[in-house]
Amino acid sequence: MIDSNFFLALPKPFKDICEIYPPKVNDVVGSKDFNIYQTMLTISQEELDKDFHKDLVNGTVDRVPNPFEYFMANCAFNEEFKEQAINSFLFFIHEPVTIIPEIRVVIIGKEEKDLDPDKDLENPRIINEGNFNLFQNAVRESLGEPTIEEEENSIDEDPRVARIKALSRYRDKVKAEKERREGKQLSLGTILASICCMDMGLNPLNIGEISYASVQWLVEIYQQKESYETGLRSIVAGADPKKVKLKYWIRNLDNLDD
Repeated sequence: MIDSNFFLALPKPFKDICEIYPPKVNDVVGSKDFNIYQTMLTISQEELDKDFHKDLVNGTVDRVPNPFEYFMANCAFNEEFKEQAINSFLFFIHEPVTIIPEIRVVIIGKEEKDLDPDKDLENPRIINEGNFNLFQNAVRESLGEPTIEEEENSIDEDPRVARIKALSRYRDKVKAEKERREGKQLSLGTILASICCMDMGLNPLNIGEISYASVQWLVEIYQQKESYETGLRSIVAGADPKKVKLKYWIRNLDNLDD
C-alpha cells in the first residue's frame, strides 16, 4: 500500500513519540552509511534466526535474540555500533537520541551529554521493547518496504502460517541478492534514469527531491499502466480478449496480482 505522506516525502507521526522522515533520493545516494542505518532499524526475526542458526546448533547460544534484544546488546558491548545506531535514529527521525542499554530504552530528543536523569527518564518519548516492532514497521514503510505485523512474530500464531510468511520473504531476499550478484538487478541509477524518461516531469535536476520509497512505487505503477495499454492495443488490433489478461492499471499495489 502506498502511504501518501511517504510518497510525498512528508514526515509521519509515530504515535506521540517522534516523526518518521522518509529519506529522499538525495539522502540515500548522499549517505555512505544508508545501508547500515536501514539494517540496524529494520532487521527482522527471521534474519536473526538465519544469522544465529549455526550458533544455536553448536550450543554457543541458548536462543536467538529478538530484534530489540539484538539491538540493545550490540549497543551495550560495541561503542561503534552504538554510535552508528544513534546516527541511524537521527537519519530517520531528525532528532538526537540517547541509548541506555542498562535499562533498555532509547530516549528521544536528548543527546547523552544533555540528559537530565531526574526529568528525562520520565519522558514518555521513548522507544523500548514494547514499541520497537512498531517503530521498525514505520521505518520500513518510509522506505517503501513491506511491514511485518506483530502477530507474525506472536507465539499465538499458527507456526505453519508464520513459517510460510517467513519463507516467502526469505525467498524474495535470496532472489534479489542472486540477481544483484549476477548483475540482473537494476541499479538505483538505472531506475532513476528510467523514471526521467517516463514523461512525469522528473529529470536529473529534481529527481533527488522525491522520496526514496516513491521510486519503486512509480516504477511499479508505470509498469502496470504500460501492461494495460499494451493489452488494450492488442485487443484493438484483433487479439482474442479472452487470451489477453487486461487489468485496469489504477489499483492498490497490494492488489497487483488480483
